[in-house]
Amino acid sequence: MTIRSQCIALAMVGVFFLQPVSDSTCAGMLSFLQKHQKQQINPFCFWLGLPSLHPQNIFTVGDVGMRVGVSQNFLKGEDCYTINSYEDFLVAAVFDGHGGEEVARRAGRYALMDMIREQFVSQQRSGDVVSGIKEAFTRFDAVIGEDKSLIQQGSTATLVVVTGATTYVANLGDSRCVVVRRDGSLLFTTQDHKPDVEAEASRVLRAGGVLVGPEDSLRLRAGTKGLSMTRALGDFYLGNSCDPESCLVKPKGLLAQPDVETLTTADVDFLIIASDGVWDILTSEEAASFVAQALKEKSAPEAARALLRYCAEVFLVKYPGYSFPHDDMTAVVMRFTKIKF
Repeated sequence: MTIRSQCIALAMVGVFFLQPVSDSTCAGMLSFLQKHQKQQINPFCFWLGLPSLHPQNIFTVGDVGMRVGVSQNFLKGEDCYTINSYEDFLVAAVFDGHGGEEVARRAGRYALMDMIREQFVSQQRSGDVVSGIKEAFTRFDAVIGEDKSLIQQGSTATLVVVTGATTYVANLGDSRCVVVRRDGSLLFTTQDHKPDVEAEASRVLRAGGVLVGPEDSLRLRAGTKGLSMTRALGDFYLGNSCDPESCLVKPKGLLAQPDVETLTTADVDFLIIASDGVWDILTSEEAASFVAQALKEKSAPEAARALLRYCAEVFLVKYPGYSFPHDDMTAVVMRFTKIKF
């Protein structure tokens, strides 16, 4: 494949270069895409032909320091992320939209983050931060259900709240957070909320939900559509007996309540938050091992971008009939350090 044909393919579909090209060629192509893209680039949602390399952010919360890097590569343009630093805590999150990007965008841009901050401040006083995080998700989902322009749009949400000594990990859907100890072993990984997970399937059926499709690709019925996850923000649709002007309903069995895990920050070396475009290709262990090795020589943003490039390489080996990965990919890498850098 020639350089020219690679550039044409990149401009058309916004995916990885499939053969090595020079840095100057990559930079020129990226500049072209940014000038001619149909979508506006904003701080949360990007459409880039190469895995993006966002500047490293350094944060401190209490006596804990964090170096945070993000990389993205879009095919559909529905992934969003956010990193918000407040006086005494930090929130980093990845949202993977479906049916459109607006629910993910709103969650990352302001609404859910504002609710997290409000609930965190109030619940921190009572010591029940986990309940505060869950309440923020429930409130945001209710707001989405009041907006008819968002019918049948939804999003996953995986976020981390760092308070210093304690780190909270919340997950809703099939994005994932992988937390790695200082010895390189896995400390924690979130559980995907999908119909092929026995506990989730049982819960959905008890709630009156309907699972459709073959066993290896079950979906949760949502109106006339099927969802590949059993928990999500949004995904409201018009009920059969509802007044179209006033009634949006959520599919039976679809929850907007996340699982929340409480971890001791001192046990954590780094963590990865990524959309399912990554986890459809790599296992938690494979991603953790790759990033651990990358962080020996690279910054957090460089490690995040290297992870997405590695995903592309693995995808082409696993699925030789395809020319490029078929889904958006967003990866946040957060490295924990002492306050002195």
